[in-house]
Amino acid sequence: MDNEETHRGAANRVNNAKRAQQDGDYYVGIEAGLDGGCTFAWMVIESQG
Repeated sequence: MDNEETHRGAANRVNNAKRAQQDGDYYVGIEAGLDGGCTFAWMVIESQG
């Protein structure tokens, strides 16, 4: 998964968490990716504030 796909995956995890637990204070999505010979991860955090 490249950088864009990995970021989209983390954002999708946040959206899924918001649907599953609507009264959360914050939501976190983490997704790991591989681009060339490098591994990396995106973390998306959203709050309800």
